[in-house]
Amino acid sequence: MAYSPPSRSSRSWRRAVLWRVLGGLGVLVGVAVVLVVLGWNARVHVEVAEDQVVVGQWQPLEVRAWTEATSGFRAPGQTDLPLVITDEEEPDLLSGAPTSSRLGLYPPAEATYRLDGAYAQLHASVRVVPRPWHEQGAARLVIYGDGAPLYDSGPLDSTQAAPTIRVPIGGVGELRFAVAAVEDQEPGILYVEDPQVLRTLIAGNNARVGSVGRLLALRQEHQRQAVQSTLRREGAELTRLVRRWRAGAGPADAVLSGQLPSGALVLSNPEIALLLETDGPGRGTLRLLELGHGRLAGDGLRPAVLLTDGTTRALADLQAGQAVQTSIQDPVLGPGRALRVPFAAPDGELSVTLELAAFPDAGAALLRLEADRPVRQFVLLDSPEAGLVVGDEPQYVTDFSRPREGAVRDDGLVRSEVVGLGAPLFLWSEPADAGMVLAVLDETDLPPRYDLRRQPGDVRVQVTVSTPPALEGGITTTRSPRLYLQPTDTADPRSALAAFRALSVAEHPPPPMPSWVRHQWGSWYVYGTAIDESKIREQIDYIADYLGDVGPWHILLDAGWFIAEGRPGAELGRVDTEKFPSGIRALVDYAHARGLRVILYYSAPYVDTKPVVSEWLALPGFIEQHPEWLIPLGMAGDQASYAYNFAHPGLRQYMRDLLRRYYLEWNADGLLIDMLGHTEGAALNLAPPDRFGIVAPVLRQTLDIYRFLWEETQRLRPDAFVEGAWDTPLLARSYAHTWRYADDASEFRSPYPFGGLVEHIDYAVLQHLLLAQRPHMGAVIGQPDARVNLWWLGAGLALGSQVVLSLPLTSIAPEDLAEYRAYLTQMRPFAGETRLGEGLHPETFATTRDGTSFVGVLNRERATREIPVDLGELGLDEHAVYAVYDVEQRKAFPARAGFVARLAPESFRLFVLRREPGVLWTTSSFRVLPGRGCLRVRVSGPAVVPGVLHAYTPAPRAVYLDGRALPEVAAAVEGWQYDPASGLLTVHYLHRGTEELRVEC
Repeated sequence: MAYSPPSRSSRSWRRAVLWRVLGGLGVLVGVAVVLVVLGWNARVHVEVAEDQVVVGQWQPLEVRAWTEATSGFRAPGQTDLPLVITDEEEPDLLSGAPTSSRLGLYPPAEATYRLDGAYAQLHASVRVVPRPWHEQGAARLVIYGDGAPLYDSGPLDSTQAAPTIRVPIGGVGELRFAVAAVEDQEPGILYVEDPQVLRTLIAGNNARVGSVGRLLALRQEHQRQAVQSTLRREGAELTRLVRRWRAGAGPADAVLSGQLPSGALVLSNPEIALLLETDGPGRGTLRLLELGHGRLAGDGLRPAVLLTDGTTRALADLQAGQAVQTSIQDPVLGPGRALRVPFAAPDGELSVTLELAAFPDAGAALLRLEADRPVRQFVLLDSPEAGLVVGDEPQYVTDFSRPREGAVRDDGLVRSEVVGLGAPLFLWSEPADAGMVLAVLDETDLPPRYDLRRQPGDVRVQVTVSTPPALEGGITTTRSPRLYLQPTDTADPRSALAAFRALSVAEHPPPPMPSWVRHQWGSWYVYGTAIDESKIREQIDYIADYLGDVGPWHILLDAGWFIAEGRPGAELGRVDTEKFPSGIRALVDYAHARGLRVILYYSAPYVDTKPVVSEWLALPGFIEQHPEWLIPLGMAGDQASYAYNFAHPGLRQYMRDLLRRYYLEWNADGLLIDMLGHTEGAALNLAPPDRFGIVAPVLRQTLDIYRFLWEETQRLRPDAFVEGAWDTPLLARSYAHTWRYADDASEFRSPYPFGGLVEHIDYAVLQHLLLAQRPHMGAVIGQPDARVNLWWLGAGLALGSQVVLSLPLTSIAPEDLAEYRAYLTQMRPFAGETRLGEGLHPETFATTRDGTSFVGVLNRERATREIPVDLGELGLDEHAVYAVYDVEQRKAFPARAGFVARLAPESFRLFVLRREPGVLWTTSSFRVLPGRGCLRVRVSGPAVVPGVLHAYTPAPRAVYLDGRALPEVAAAVEGWQYDPASGLLTVHYLHRGTEELRVEC
């Protein structure tokens, strides 16, 4: 055979083989070099990930290093963050094995981590653990990489062995664990145990997973844009039809009802329209239009009822009858129009009437259902195939005595929330600048539930609102409560929620504050239950001597004054005479004689027998005497837990007698109502919490207890001060003066239930924006010289809120006392006007009163930042020039329109502003006097505190203290100095009782 040279293709094949061999040798050499350099103790491994050889180093995923995290926990003692359980044993140093850890997620829950494309694989084991008091639990884990699903466990239950997972994560920038409940099964805690990630050291193109995620995100973005475009066209077309119909149906500013040419029933005012289909495939479904912008705000909304036999009947499954149109008169909203449509089952066994109502000046509608038979739950809203339309990237916020908020991602997972009685849920989209406000307005025995879901590639949020029947006079009816529906043309909660706040306050107005309420000192964080008569008298004396001049004070005598801790005969109201030998009345009389008032601790409805020191709810004496007044909750060892049964006439009379002792026998000035709705530390095997942490026999009494205590207080002591705490529903707004958020930690940031400064600021903001409650920002605690304490007081000033001091006052150094006095002399809770910066978590907020504005600036980040302060946004004249006093820096500067505040990481700054001459900051109590001179002030203070007053004035000619001319000197015991650039006058003087400071300009 003749020789023929290799072809070009054959030579190319050989060259390719040669390069592959050389490449393989290169990888092996590289592996060898890495192993030699790093050593085996560095846990370098060769793995196959995405069909590629990867040389990497296994590292523990630091479970606390999440960038975002939420958990479905809601009970006291459980934080809003996932559980983290760490094995405290020392790691195996020989093998380099890391300490193992577990990330516990209770549905709905998420935890997100930044990986920045540096890892190739995730390894972990997964198991589900039932919650206490439940034998089984189930959950589902879905893992996402850059928005793309990487792993789905499907339903897992606590009877299964822990599966081990290996998930490719090459090129993933953001890793997200999402845990959802399993339908019709009790939720359990899902643990991701010992999660490890393989950090890439040597690999080829190891970014395939991240690329797939980004490609999927792009595809879904195009899909969402297509859906948005379709909804936009439908909204515009429906708006044209309704406007054309309105033009011929009646006056332009009226509420009109009738039928469109398409056959749909319509109820409309100039701002919104509700369209109801009564026939065809869309029978029993609603559409909601926002007419101002021609926007379809709700599509395919389907009310339904869940009957007592467990069956669900949607209006779509029933036959519609003849609609009835009537005029109505709402006590708050005024005259309006209602559309009532009956729906009946063909067999006649069920009839449900849908009532829609609208009003001329309201951009909201009301929806209500009424059945002709008992109903377990009303499903006021359901949207299995459509939903509410607010735009892409929707978020929500609501309240269940603490903030509940999150993003509604288009992952198809259900996010469930229970919502406090009367509280709204605000759903919005920043990119679309649109939103929706929903609220169940009327009383029910337990809170409503909201389920939110968004399908991949969709912009509509499928929302289900289910609620128990309405209560009327304490009786369960066959009617639902009213559902408030308000589309908004803004995502700004300040304006979007304004109409709801006004309606809620009008229906449940807050009582006027007693004139004597201003400063509060609380015993709990100083002494706990170890209080006694001498300790409290010592604090009373200190306040009277050193702080009494800064305004009226009252003492909160917290738990510990009554016999508790499981001792024989323990019950609320039985004074511990070993601690208080003179009795409570003698202590109250002593406080009154020194110019202070006293409010007492009151707790309901949970009690138990647990014999533990500091367990203030362990009241076996009461339990033994009155078992018929109690609802058993559970037993465990020597602990038996109960709830008061406020429906029992005997218990109500006992509580009337107890309050009579509080107010008449002991002459107390008010009470703190604690622990309502909660069972922290209780044995609950007889009344286990539901999936939301609700113990029904306890929570369903909250509103009745608030109402009972308020009515008795008004009967016995109309000027008493009442604080609400823990369970704080909006429908109780008329039954207490202020509302506390959880407990407190002397930290910048700390999770529920021991909130830090940030958490208390955020909840006070939520109380302003969402709840229209008077916020009580909790207690300043810990060491008196802690900087966070003054930040806390400053934030209270800027938010117009109440703050309680729970400090050992007698240990305060004189220089710290001077600083506290400066804050306290300016503090007047709930006086003036409070304005907030943008968003749910504003960085700026201000309260203006008597020409002085207290502006708070908060840097939440872990880096120094320059934060702009917009004076116009905070309600100030952006054209005027203000003197701005920086309290922390103790300097002033002029500002027009705004200024920039430079703040250290995780810090707060208070600024005091005036545009007219007046006092900015002082260690003295003061009162501005009328008359000659550019500033006349009466000042007072204790001799141990140096007098310092900073004021905004024109250039002074002289400064007098009780007629004595003070020298113009920069640093002296008594004297003054002036900065013409800022207009800041600083005066130093000694406190000699009450004196008059006069400035001549």
